[in-house]
Amino acid sequence: MSPADVDRIERLLHAELERTQIAYQTELKKFSSITQDIPSGIPHPDGLMRIEQAGNSYHRALADYMRALKRFNDFLVKRIVPDDLH
Repeated sequence: MSPADVDRIERLLHAELERTQIAYQTELKKFSSITQDIPSGIPHPDGLMRIEQAGNSYHRALADYMRALKRFNDFLVKRIVPDDLH
């Protein structure tokens, strides 16, 4: 692998990591905002669906972020190039 290839792959993986981190932080804020918006602690029936949807979005964003972090670290430490970047 040439130095140019290493730089290109590292830039791509770092950009993916940053994008997924921002998405994760955004979904975490949304989820926290929704759960703190329940003054009595007992959500309205429609509120349950909002919480569930926000929780699902948060978990997807977290999984994407963790995947990007693993791909980035695997490349930096072990020089494993993800299949989609060959």
